Amino acid sequence: AALAGALLHDPEILFLDEPTAGVDPASRREFLALVRRRVRRGVTVFLTTHYMDEAEYCGRVGLMVDGRLATLGTPAELKSRHVPGAFLSVHSGRRGEMLTLLRGTDGVLAANAHGAGFRVRIDPSRLSVEGLAARCRGTDAGVEIEPAVATLDDVFLQVVAGGRA
Repeated sequence: AALAGALLHDPEILFLDEPTAGVDPASRREFLALVRRRVRRGVTVFLTTHYMDEAEYCGRVGLMVDGRLATLGTPAELKSRHVPGAFLSVHSGRRGEMLTLLRGTDGVLAANAHGAGFRVRIDPSRLSVEGLAARCRGTDAGVEIEPAVATLDDVFLQVVAGGRA
């Protein structure tokens, strides 16, 4: 209802403050598609959100930390600046041992539990995917390693950690 009222006069600039908070997933998708159609028609949209997947669609993203603008850029620029390297998804039946191994491997920039596995970021100049796979198989012969992509969630965690993640 609030969006309908905001769009009634076909504004050139639209301010949306966490418009999808508490909205069911289907309605959220429909709402975001409507907003993207407006953007394609030339409407400027300022969107505040705590959902980083929504921010992926934005032309420019500013991340706030402690009430201050910590970084600003396109999603691609932010990923390149804050989380360089290659991302991998690692699944292992020996979670505790695998996490210890990952975090102790030279060239692993970050290793964090994610769902049933881990998101791992490596420095390709210091560690190859094949090198990591060989090292992991020494701990768990059934380990699965797949390519993954950087997300704005990764950027946010890195920025909040102040470069320590």
